[in-house]
Amino acid sequence: LFYISQGDGQVINNTVTWKQVNYNIQLADNNKDIVVTPVPKTDKLARSIYVMARMTVSGDSIIKKKNNSLIEIAAKKFESRDRELNQVWKSLPASARTALKQEQRVWVTKKEQQCGKLSDAKSEAIPAEKRISIYKCQLEMTIARTAYLDGSE
Repeated sequence: LFYISQGDGQVINNTVTWKQVNYNIQLADNNKDIVVTPVPKTDKLARSIYVMARMTVSGDSIIKKKNNSLIEIAAKKFESRDRELNQVWKSLPASARTALKQEQRVWVTKKEQQCGKLSDAKSEAIPAEKRISIYKCQLEMTIARTAYLDGSE
């Protein structure tokens, strides 16, 4: 685009117009006439077409990288809080863990039903927005459960 919009050409009404046209002028073989041939701009035109095509492909790539980054951030936040929940669970007395075991199983099922499965959040077959949503919901419920179990609720 630089070559077109800022360089040697411009786009007007969906048509590329070059600002400058260069010519080679040579004396003909008969040493009397001159031969005028335009210097082709194909190198800049080809480069412009290549750059525009690459931008189209890069756009999808940029979106995918951004989504993957957001998924990774959401996953790391959830995993950190899930480790914290596991530490709180393990720190409970054995008698408390035994008493809460069935309640904990019900909570895990409810969390999966409400938020979605973690296996879906890890699956590239699921849209990025859904995967991020699963992690965020799992995170919120895990934070709440940790607070409940450690008594800070």
